[in-house]
Amino acid sequence: MEESAGIVGCTTVTASYAAYARVLAARWREFHPNLPFCVLLLDGDPSALTGSGFDVLRAEDLGLSPGELQVRRAIYDPFELATSLKSELLRTLLAQGHDAVVFLDSDTGVYGNLEDVGVAAAEHGVALSPHMLRPPPRDGLFPGEVDMPLRYGVFNSGFIAVGRGATGFLEWWSDHVSRDCIDDLDSGLHVDQYWLQSVPAYFPHTILLDPTLHVAHWNVHERNLEYAEGEYLVDGAPLRTFHFSGFDPDHPDRLHRYAIPIPYRVEPDRSPALAQLLRDYATQLLEAGYRESRALGYAFARSASGLQLGRWERAVYREAVLAHEAGAPVDLPSPFDPRDSEAFARLVDRGGTDSGLSPYAVRRLRDAKKVYAEHAAPGGLPSGRFALARNYVRNRLLGGEHWLRLPTDRSAREYRPVADGADPREDTPPASR
Repeated sequence: MEESAGIVGCTTVTASYAAYARVLAARWREFHPNLPFCVLLLDGDPSALTGSGFDVLRAEDLGLSPGELQVRRAIYDPFELATSLKSELLRTLLAQGHDAVVFLDSDTGVYGNLEDVGVAAAEHGVALSPHMLRPPPRDGLFPGEVDMPLRYGVFNSGFIAVGRGATGFLEWWSDHVSRDCIDDLDSGLHVDQYWLQSVPAYFPHTILLDPTLHVAHWNVHERNLEYAEGEYLVDGAPLRTFHFSGFDPDHPDRLHRYAIPIPYRVEPDRSPALAQLLRDYATQLLEAGYRESRALGYAFARSASGLQLGRWERAVYREAVLAHEAGAPVDLPSPFDPRDSEAFARLVDRGGTDSGLSPYAVRRLRDAKKVYAEHAAPGGLPSGRFALARNYVRNRLLGGEHWLRLPTDRSAREYRPVADGADPREDTPPASR
């Protein structure tokens, strides 16, 4: 491949994150004036982003059926949906004839040329970016190895590149994230990211070990960030990308919007270069219409009747989808079809009753509703939240003892009928026992 030929950059956003796409695309053009950039808009009117100097795709342009898109919009929140469709975006851009696709999360700042990343992906198939490049000190500060690589995975899916040799990887990744792109760390799932752990064993790849790439709050402690003569430097070399994950431009003095009980090793008040980098990025977002776009909200946040699609509703619907796809007698009323509003409310038990359940199941259901109601904020749900929804679907909709959700490698096949009096372990794959 000729240098830079056929490389395209891309990201995914909801309309409420349009400002991030504008800033990212503008920075991409600054360092890659001859390379295209594509934004996958997950909701809203694409015309809101036209004329911004980049191509805009809609979820409907990815080749998925309308029914499949409806399911994903129902079972996933915006973060999960964006990561679920990432692999489809990469597949679509490769199918358009590009030799390599460089994906960056929308909250990434580009400060240098990334053509070599695309060239590496074209040569090796998949280019992965690790969270950290060296073991962190065991000093009790954030992050430790338990905090990042063990909890969130060795590689970060917010910066990944693929070439034409990634066909097998993308097919495998897409299959997993169609139903299992959920943010449930206690179940061993963090949207599309944990699957990357297996790539070095399964597929041709390369690992990006350049410290100027993918600097972020989880690794800035291991890299010497400076500002000199009008540019940011990392270990003496020009910074190329910084992932502003969790950053709030309304509070540019904070490295992350959420309070972390363990102090960071590096904070803005102790790093003038980091403080300036955060302020500069906040200014760019605000000038790109951050507050205006954030006010738009999310198009698939509610059902057709106005019912909030919170974590409980989405978790229950996902379990019902999995059971239905395995052949269980579960109807799937669309949350987005007004004709199905009453049926959908009954499915997620809004306005329904607990009749037909055993006393134990009634207590579990009421406890589950209470837990979900009390922990509505992002990151606030306790462990086992999907187990609660799973038990609800099994007990209330499937008669409990007649269907079993088995831990197989494919969620859509995890619901199987269990004959009366049979030992369900006889139908369980040995590796799952």
